[in-house]
Amino acid sequence: MAQVVELEPHVVVQILLVVHTAHRNRHHPTPRCRDRIPFIDFSAPLFGTDVSHCGYDDVRAWGCDRHQGLPHQGLPCSLHARREGRARYGAPSGFDADDIHAGTEAHVEENISAEHNDAPTTRADRSGVQVIARAAALLRALKAHPDGLTLGELARLLALPRSTVQRIVDALHAENLVIAASLSRGVRLGPALISLGAATRFEIAELARPMLQQITRECGETVDLSLLDGDRVVFVDQVAGVHRLRAESDVGIAFALHSSAPGKAMLAAMTPERLQNLRPTLRFTRLTRNTIVSWATLEQAISAIRETGIATDLEENSLGICAIAAALRLPNGELAAISIPVPTQRFVELRVHLEALLRDHCSRLQQRLGGNRNV
Repeated sequence: MAQVVELEPHVVVQILLVVHTAHRNRHHPTPRCRDRIPFIDFSAPLFGTDVSHCGYDDVRAWGCDRHQGLPHQGLPCSLHARREGRARYGAPSGFDADDIHAGTEAHVEENISAEHNDAPTTRADRSGVQVIARAAALLRALKAHPDGLTLGELARLLALPRSTVQRIVDALHAENLVIAASLSRGVRLGPALISLGAATRFEIAELARPMLQQITRECGETVDLSLLDGDRVVFVDQVAGVHRLRAESDVGIAFALHSSAPGKAMLAAMTPERLQNLRPTLRFTRLTRNTIVSWATLEQAISAIRETGIATDLEENSLGICAIAAALRLPNGELAAISIPVPTQRFVELRVHLEALLRDHCSRLQQRLGGNRNV
């Protein structure tokens, strides 16, 4: 005959949380889990009720939110189920298992069945968004540490339990979004991110076009979008200015890096290593009397651009045309630039206004792309 064991509510909750942990780690055991988790005999009724037959929702009713490794994974999780469970097992009035925190993230993440996706916003919905935000924060942390980070380092940087970081890393690793860095360095960004970022080259024009149009509306001048292509810049989009006398270039035309505003802006945005690797390919062809024709002079220009964030072309590519440009760093590591070419006769008067306008819009676009454009 089964023995009736009377326990205080908080003891019952703790037992059920341990049971939940035991079930969860049964599929992914670790030495610490095996040593820590006691054997629980479900044959003894709790609160005078035999719980050996209890299903998944019965356990969740006491606050065990995560269902990894438990049976009946398709069953719903809801506040109604919790209340029903408390009533069924005789929990005292006012007792709410939702308020219990067992020193783990048992209440932090929650998964729901796809059949409940049409329900109003629930705690599970919010938790799903939270998981995505945490995964994004983890990827950003790895981006800042190309050599990789250990689970412990990630946990400290993200202020998350190590077990939570482990689950996020496992999920990202399964999709090749992170890979092992080394035995001592944990994980680093994976190759799947490269293929995802590759699409950015074709989407940046669509993303940037509203900004190009807005700049033209505010200043009336032509605005160009260009991408780095080896040792050249290639114009990929343009919004023409409203003036009869204006600067225009055909989409697809290429310009040298050393003589164009967008080219110098991209050079200034490169890392020192990348800049040095590119140096042997540069040909300092003189196009006008103002063209930079030496590496030493170009280095001085790059240093000035890094200070202000704005590159200039003072009739260095074509006489009668001046331009300013600001670089953008795309999520896939490629470089782009927004430039405003202006007839020289208007440039002197408009320069300060155009630089402020370009700096503001590019900063906002860079925020949408992620990261800081001043690299």
